Amino acid sequence: MNDSILYCGPEADFYALEKRQEQATAMVMRGDTAPVHKPFDQQGAVAVVDVSGSLVNGHAGFMSFFGATGYADIRDSLVAAISDSSIGSILLNIDSGGGHVAGVHELAQLISRVDKVKPVVAYTGGTMASAALWLGSSARHTVAAETAMVGSVGILQVHIDRTEQMKQDGIKATVIRAGADKALANPYEPLSDKAKAMMEDQAQAMYSVFLGHVAEQKNLPIATAEKKFGGGRMFVGQQIADAGLADKIGSYEAAFSKATQFADKTLGKGKTPSNMPNVRVASVVTTPMSADNAASQPTTEPVMDPKNLSPEALAALAAGVELGEPVAAVEPAPAVPAAAEPVAAVPAPVAVPVVNELVAHLQASLDKAQADVLAAKMEAKAAVDSLATIKSQFDASVEIARASVRTMTVALRGKVDAVASMSAAEVLAAHASVAEQFKAQFKAGPVAATAPEGGAPVKVASNPLFAALLQSRQK
Repeated sequence: MNDSILYCGPEADFYALEKRQEQATAMVMRGDTAPVHKPFDQQGAVAVVDVSGSLVNGHAGFMSFFGATGYADIRDSLVAAISDSSIGSILLNIDSGGGHVAGVHELAQLISRVDKVKPVVAYTGGTMASAALWLGSSARHTVAAETAMVGSVGILQVHIDRTEQMKQDGIKATVIRAGADKALANPYEPLSDKAKAMMEDQAQAMYSVFLGHVAEQKNLPIATAEKKFGGGRMFVGQQIADAGLADKIGSYEAAFSKATQFADKTLGKGKTPSNMPNVRVASVVTTPMSADNAASQPTTEPVMDPKNLSPEALAALAAGVELGEPVAAVEPAPAVPAAAEPVAAVPAPVAVPVVNELVAHLQASLDKAQADVLAAKMEAKAAVDSLATIKSQFDASVEIARASVRTMTVALRGKVDAVASMSAAEVLAAHASVAEQFKAQFKAGPVAATAPEGGAPVKVASNPLFAALLQSRQK
């Protein structure tokens, strides 16, 4: 009952999106075939994910015909790229003025987590504003074209008052609420001062989340971020870099080149042992020895192996679970004589964090889903059995009606050959027609039955059908 929605994009796009949603709903009602979402385009070791048009919560479905992109579609693309061992980095190709607030923050957080596994680069050659910037700011590296427009850190909320339209249409609505603040911004009442204040508070709260996320990604205090790029301002070309919203002003090729560099580094890392979940591990790096250094001192560098992620690790990533830190100390390498060649380091075994709690949760969800499926199958079987019974009764009724049509047709001296080949609907239609003719022709009254010995005759109401048959035989 609330015709207002939090939107993170231009007002014109908001109204256009409403129209497209109506068109998409009409396509669903017609039974049109929904488009198939393609997760990403692979170019070498880089997964290119398009983020374009109006951004909508969930899957875009038919809305993709109108250029929209769904947050769930982007999420599916990221998970597919993470799961593909041939992919080393992800390039978000962004050209969007924004979209729904619902779902954008969770997706932005997922992009940040994905970047820890496989680097994410964001590029815009057109527009990266509002919700699109919310997502793009989560990338490790951002490139914007000289003609690009980036910014609009802000929230839009629109209330539609339909009272005048309803008045012209002769419609009067009565709003009954339990709870003083329930559905204050509904379209059937003018917007009150209290409702307006509540909407403003909601928009301001969401703006704080938006600004806070971008500030965190850019390593800036909130106050500094507000001063540099807050307030809904838009920036063009070099202004984007000056405001701190892009690392480089350049072309798509520059962004792709950066993503390729990241991919090379990612895929060049060693593989995690196959019997371990794919989490952070400690690698040992040795430095060449010199005369002043009898033995190199090993250093540890936490890295994430993006290859062959286990289902548990993927589930943990999507759920926001940190995929581990190195927890086991690395033993120093043994001393090696100065004349010896540097010894190749061997990764030290580490303790791997266990995601038992998450796995247990997933198992419980699976068990419930299987139970629901079983219950649904049982209900379906009961429905099939009930349908079979109903069909049997229906078929029997049709045969009774068919026999009745034959009998009345004989009485009317008609032909009965066609009755046998009639469908159920034709039999019922014929029965109604023949019955009217039969009633019109045979208006038999009560027939006297033979009286018992010594008693008075008994009058019994006769069936017109039997009376007609009796007359036909007498003739």
